[in-house]
Amino acid sequence: MALAFAARGLAKRYGTIEALSGVDLEIREGELVGLLGPNGAGKSTLVKIACGLVRPSSGSAEICGAPAGSRAARASLGYLAELFRFPGWASANEVLQLHQRLAGSEGGAEERADLLELVALTDAGERNVDAMSKGMQQRLGIAQALVG
Repeated sequence: MALAFAARGLAKRYGTIEALSGVDLEIREGELVGLLGPNGAGKSTLVKIACGLVRPSSGSAEICGAPAGSRAARASLGYLAELFRFPGWASANEVLQLHQRLAGSEGGAEERADLLELVALTDAGERNVDAMSKGMQQRLGIAQALVG
């Protein structure tokens, strides 16, 4: 299987703080990986580099063979922030439609329906975010990360 993510000699320094030191990691398509470690271990920094939100001090990171942060890498990546809030007045479909526009997805109503089904929110497409439980909002967040 092809590599979904690859890091080679990845390091990040914030002044005198070493957030990452020589990370080598390969994740193949279809693999599920969890990042575990104490506060300050570099988990969030690694994810931010993968998403192109932070640049490494040294080393390299690739998403599906493209440099992390590049247009091609961003098009292959879905991201759900740890702390997120969707507008309470928006319906699940409106949230997904917005994210389709942001991602340049042409999947339309069919993609939205498929994503809502995938996260067990098939009957919640017209429900406003404020009327959803926290668990439902989290599942909607997963659906938005998978847009495109």
